[in-house]
Amino acid sequence: MDPLVVAGISALGIGSVAVAWSLFKDILRWTARKRTAELAALAASFGFQFEPTGFSKDAVGFGHLEFFRRGQLISSKNMLSAERDGNMVRMFDYEYFLPSRRGPLGCRPTICTLEVPVELPRFWICPENEVTRAVARAGLDDINFPEAPEFSAKYCIRAADQEFARRLVDERMRDFLLRAGDANVEMGRKAILFHLGKKLPPREFPRLCALALEFLSLVSEKCK
Repeated sequence: MDPLVVAGISALGIGSVAVAWSLFKDILRWTARKRTAELAALAASFGFQFEPTGFSKDAVGFGHLEFFRRGQLISSKNMLSAERDGNMVRMFDYEYFLPSRRGPLGCRPTICTLEVPVELPRFWICPENEVTRAVARAGLDDINFPEAPEFSAKYCIRAADQEFARRLVDERMRDFLLRAGDANVEMGRKAILFHLGKKLPPREFPRLCALALEFLSLVSEKCK
């Protein structure tokens, strides 16, 4: 084939890729603007403040939580905040990247944090996965509940005070967590972090808030 034809085809291919990439970036920007607008409207309808630039863990004293020390290239945006029953509630989009064999792995959960007026014990809940199962096989960390095998198979529980954890994770708490789905929780000092392991559509933000506050009410009963 004539070298000029080959060069022309190559240039056309490169140009097509560039156009496709530019279009893809435009779609991402449009999707992000649409989500921000929807969340701003949702915040107004529920009486929440809205801040498009997101959440600062250090500004609100949440920097001690393990979750916020994970990963690299951390960012947040689209924060809704309000006081509910004496507790500051914040919900926002969060993103961080973990190293993997195939390159950085993006994690993008929608987070709800609660800033509460009382000191809370250190406590963690997450769905079981390969890492937590390996830890359990080594006889470390995971607190099991023989009376609730379905729950123990679903969730990994860690706590600085195991006696408190067993008192907290009673039948009501276990039923709540199974109903919530893939709940991830970390609490300590005057902070609770709650998420469902994924980025939520705006219509599910009210449910996330309700679940986090229900968790808090169950915790409060055990911390009196």
